[in-house]
Amino acid sequence: SLHKERIDLNTLLYQITARFEDRKPGVTLAPNIAHAHVDADPQRIMSLIRNVIENAFKYSGAESKPIEVKLE
Repeated sequence: SLHKERIDLNTLLYQITARFEDRKPGVTLAPNIAHAHVDADPQRIMSLIRNVIENAFKYSGAESKPIEVKLE
């Protein structure tokens, strides 16, 4: 079931991308919104974002440019 709460997407993205710092080709976070709050289930949003980043690593080579995560 959903457990919705108010979350700051920039903070969430920072926490998630920090887990990928040591992976090749690397990941950079480019937040461009001061505060992006949403009402959502934080665990499901984290899972979704991690899955997208994992797929980016999976389908890019270690020699490619760092993966950029940007909130727009």
